[in-house]
Amino acid sequence: MDKEFKAQMASHGGCPTKEDWESVERLVQFLEHFHKLTKKISGSWYVTSNICLPEISDLYSKMKKLELDVDPCIKTMATRMISKFDKYWGSLEKMNITICFALVLDPRYKLEILRFCLCNLYGPLRGKMQVEKVKTEMSMVYDEYVKEQPASSSGSVSVSEPQGRGHVESSSSAAAPTSEIGE
Repeated sequence: MDKEFKAQMASHGGCPTKEDWESVERLVQFLEHFHKLTKKISGSWYVTSNICLPEISDLYSKMKKLELDVDPCIKTMATRMISKFDKYWGSLEKMNITICFALVLDPRYKLEILRFCLCNLYGPLRGKMQVEKVKTEMSMVYDEYVKEQPASSSGSVSVSEPQGRGHVESSSSAAAPTSEIGE
């Protein structure tokens, strides 16, 4: 063994114990969640805006679970990270609603997963209220879009969730275009 390494280890209480290595292993597992999330939503070769909210919701669930961990180091770290998480994601008023739009417009997800994510992050009452806000805002954006279109491209769009699955219906008609985002 290198003499300098041996001296350095001795000055810090000796070589790591089995418990130290187990703690490091749990720390690596804890940080792996953040590494995977960062890689996934930082992609530049594919669209990521539609996956941000589900990934953030999943990470929040993992942090809440780790906050109950038996290891005091992991528990403390999770509590501190949730506090920092709340700084950026804890307020519905600060949330950029376009993240929700991207999720709803992804044909794989729609309103069902939006409701799940928002209720997971903010609780059932606040989550459902935010879903209603997203639906209202999306209707307003669509109505603005329709106003900008020539009269010949009129149609109606409704977003609904029959039998728990979201879909978009579109039909052309002679009537003025309207939007309805509902359940």
